[in-house]
Amino acid sequence: MVGPERSLRPQKDPLWLDLAAVRTRPANRPAIPADALDAIPTFKDKPTTDEEQEQCTRQLSAQAVAQIAVGPRLLDLGKVSAASKNTCYLAVTNSSMQSIHVVLAVANLPELKDSEPVSQVIPPNSTAKFPVVFQASKVQHYQETVEYVVNGCHIFTFQVRANVVAVTLDMSEEELFFQFGMDNWSAYVDQVFMLSNSQPFPASYEWVMAEGGDPSVWTITPPSGQLGGPSTEEVTVRWTPKPNAPPGETETSISLEVVGGDSVVRQLRLRALLPEGKLVFASKALDLGGIPVGVPQTSVVTLKNNGLHDAMFQVLPSELVRCNPDRGRVPAGGTLDMELTLSCMEPQSVNTQVVVEVRGGKSVKLVIKGEAVLPAVDIQEARLDFGEVYTGVTARIPITIVNTTPVLAGMSVDLQAHPSFSLELPKENWSPDEYEDCPLVRLGRHGSAGSSRSSRRAKVTEAEELSRLIEGARYQLKLLPNKSLSLWLTFTARKEAAYNFDLPISLLGYGFSVAGVSAVNRTITAHAVEARLSLSKTMLDFGSQIVLRVNQVKPPYSLDVVLSSNEAADISWQMGLPSCEGLEGCGGVFAMEPSSGTLAKVKGLVSSTHTTGCLDMTASSSAQQVSGG
Repeated sequence: MVGPERSLRPQKDPLWLDLAAVRTRPANRPAIPADALDAIPTFKDKPTTDEEQEQCTRQLSAQAVAQIAVGPRLLDLGKVSAASKNTCYLAVTNSSMQSIHVVLAVANLPELKDSEPVSQVIPPNSTAKFPVVFQASKVQHYQETVEYVVNGCHIFTFQVRANVVAVTLDMSEEELFFQFGMDNWSAYVDQVFMLSNSQPFPASYEWVMAEGGDPSVWTITPPSGQLGGPSTEEVTVRWTPKPNAPPGETETSISLEVVGGDSVVRQLRLRALLPEGKLVFASKALDLGGIPVGVPQTSVVTLKNNGLHDAMFQVLPSELVRCNPDRGRVPAGGTLDMELTLSCMEPQSVNTQVVVEVRGGKSVKLVIKGEAVLPAVDIQEARLDFGEVYTGVTARIPITIVNTTPVLAGMSVDLQAHPSFSLELPKENWSPDEYEDCPLVRLGRHGSAGSSRSSRRAKVTEAEELSRLIEGARYQLKLLPNKSLSLWLTFTARKEAAYNFDLPISLLGYGFSVAGVSAVNRTITAHAVEARLSLSKTMLDFGSQIVLRVNQVKPPYSLDVVLSSNEAADISWQMGLPSCEGLEGCGGVFAMEPSSGTLAKVKGLVSSTHTTGCLDMTASSSAQQVSGG
């Protein structure tokens, strides 16, 4: 028995698919020029507003699809190197009146997985760029069809093509040799070679040190990079042997690893020769004895090179000692003087070392010993009292300063605020056998130094005398260990006044109030009173004059001095004989005319001095006697 057969009813409902839209493709457009890429924006990856949601999920008509231009349809990268990243751009232009959503389907294509972004919402009348990043790990001829989807329902394609080849870089040298030249005072030696890329695409590379190589000794610049093609660049290899490196030849190598390169390993051999250095100090120890605290002490030591090669050295840092130079070269068989400066800021026993590292040799050491002591000085005179001194008269009293410590003492005496007082050091009170120069130095206005020893023949200019009248002086005094110096403290009474102040003396390097430094407290007192008789000049300087012959008739050279009475009654006066202070041949050269007389009340008398010889010296009256009537 056969059952009845039933036929299907003919389908008359329309299909919900626009076949014309399915067959229509976006128009092809040219690639974006390289200089225009930066001007093209990147849009958001998904719709955010209700209107964009509706437009970006809508099926497009054939007419709307035709208003989209995509290109180029073939992205040909040409010849590229393996493992290198190469980027090209797909341009999508939306000329319609609505937004569209375009997505690149590259998730399943490993060579294009780094392409970002892959999704953009393109507004009406706008152009978007999609970076297509290609990277292949092996040599091949690559060609792949890539799909992109518009609004989630229209699928189209474009092509990506690339010829992936192995990368090779060429080195101009296979071996480099390093050795210090005679004119190389640096701590390193540089060698340069060329790295070339002959292919038209860039190549990324990195230098790798061989096992056992020391990166602190061997450095490569640049250590890695990308070399465009075709091009050439310099590579510098620097050899910096350690200061205590042993002498002899050393060898290592560096390998060139190229991203996407072939299996052939390219190596650069590095060889270096470090000659043996032999340096010694002329003396193994330096005993400085007493060292004044706070005052740098400088000594000179000698480095000797007993080797057959020039020796490079450097001095290790030290808290107490500074070396100059602290690095350098000593020629074979030669010597080098090194200046050592030791500074101690507190009392202590010094036992330190200067360590010199020698390139290619053993380090050498110099032991420095001493005792850092705070200097202390004393003044023998218990009082510095001038008593009463007539105006216009210069008086002086001795002052003996004693260094009570076994170290050199430097002192400063600041009399700038006391212009009537000064210091002098007689030449016979110090010896050039002990001091290289005068231990008492008078400083000028700007700190310039000048000797302050007293000299019978020293001439004082008017400017210098005026400066001393207006402002006092500042002195520096140095005193040998456990020694003393006798000076003159001079007071010139210029006007009636009483003086009482502490001697402004301080130890150099300390100031006035440093704990542990002995202070010298001496008070200077003086009383300037008006004299019964005053002189218009306290010094007569004849300068240089022509020696007169015995039979030559000529008036003697003369200078005038005015004597003035300060008394209410008449004064009888008398000049003493000129004192030549032991100089030969000055007897009878100077005379005072008149040498005595009487001054009436409120009247003055002019007294002249005459010379009958011609000697280059200054005549001055060394004594005067005044008797009251």
